Amino acid sequence: MDLLDLEDEAILFVIGFVMALFVAGIIAVSYLTIDLTESAQAQIIATVLGAIGTLALALATVYNIFQTNRNLALQEKDRRKPIVKDELTNLIQPAINSLQENLQTIEESDQDGCTFDWVYLDQPTLYSVSRGPQSVQTPDSLPSARLFSEDQMLYGTLNAHDNYVSKVANEASKFHKEMVPEYERLLEEDNTSLEDQSLKVISTQVLAELDHFAEGHDLYEFWEENRNSLIEYATNVPEVTLQDIQAAERVYRREIVEDGLSKLKQRKARLKQEYGISESEIISMNDEWRDW
Repeated sequence: MDLLDLEDEAILFVIGFVMALFVAGIIAVSYLTIDLTESAQAQIIATVLGAIGTLALALATVYNIFQTNRNLALQEKDRRKPIVKDELTNLIQPAINSLQENLQTIEESDQDGCTFDWVYLDQPTLYSVSRGPQSVQTPDSLPSARLFSEDQMLYGTLNAHDNYVSKVANEASKFHKEMVPEYERLLEEDNTSLEDQSLKVISTQVLAELDHFAEGHDLYEFWEENRNSLIEYATNVPEVTLQDIQAAERVYRREIVEDGLSKLKQRKARLKQEYGISESEIISMNDEWRDW
């Protein structure tokens, strides 16, 4: 039941309860004054009725004030409903979708090492070909500004997600730089060379502890010859090791994604209930926004 309806029922209950007390009071006064003269009884009853009239007027005034405030609150809710829909459609639901897809990517992975291509995340032009965690930020500043003003904890959680992803990407970049000299040494032994992008692919697969490249892949032979030694080397580099990035991804899943999903779903449920917004409305508006 809506909070405003509960307040309305509470007010009516109080008014009814007070009136019942005064009716009981009249009966009690009538009983207690039964031995008095008719004139005295009439005077007392008139006084009581006057008090009841004054109280009734006061209660009616109070009730009217509450009703006025209730109507104003309903009008304000109607005014804010499109704004709330915008937040749900362009911020909350897309963020939920992104985190659920990130979590699904981890859960469906059969790799022993990292699931995401953290090495690519420091290169925006390569983002589309990587499997890095999806961002929960929105290009639309209005829903973000509203969220900041109303739920700074959730706003901070969303920022913390993208900041953490950037942090791990930066660490993966350091890891890659530490690995490059070893790649170059091995390639020099084979009297060959690779472009920087291919070296990043190798670093990504070292972190993932990939078993094999597909036969015919440019890196197939290099990986078959050097996989085990590279993984071992990666566990002993001085600054950022393979274990560091893998541990960071476990933290990402256990703390960052699941915490963010929980808070986003709580806010979504509260706004839907408070403003009477259905799931179909959110989905419909989201589809319209994507089509546009």
